[in-house]
Amino acid sequence: MKKILLAGLTIFSLAIMPSCSSDDDDNGSSVHPIVGTWNLDVFDASGDGMLDLGFASVPYDISQKKVGGSGTLQFSENPNKIVGNGTIEMETEFDIELPIVGPVNDSYTESEDLGESFADATYQILEGNKIRITIDGESQTLDYAFSGNEVTLSGKSFIREENPAGGADLEFEVDVMIKLSK
Repeated sequence: MKKILLAGLTIFSLAIMPSCSSDDDDNGSSVHPIVGTWNLDVFDASGDGMLDLGFASVPYDISQKKVGGSGTLQFSENPNKIVGNGTIEMETEFDIELPIVGPVNDSYTESEDLGESFADATYQILEGNKIRITIDGESQTLDYAFSGNEVTLSGKSFIREENPAGGADLEFEVDVMIKLSK
């Protein structure tokens, strides 16, 4: 199976703390703690469940993680854009039992160009320590938490794979954990 879209990668571009302006802020401006350049240290996504193929439901187990390379994500304010820089290596492993085709087990490593992946990326801070990242019209919402010079993003996301039997791409729900550092 060839990877078509890494929606999970979309998610790690989501790391922002809500801005607040203080009553005693003399210059009237506030900057989100996420504004600036962050190193992408960890990307880990995994999930299992039942995949609905329309005519049948089949079990799946999938994982995807950063195994090499380096890259940064730069968050800007007004407009709230995300710019990726660098290349990371992503390893994907999955098991699925397809009707007629049988078991499909695959493991592969691919390079992910962060500049391409985040070519049209924006973010929005939401209430409750959540951030919405939108890339190419698709949005993902994640939880975020800051600790010192690190931010951790976590939540549910999706990994899309080309359907080996033809038809619509397969979409796997996964739990994602991403760590960024300054």
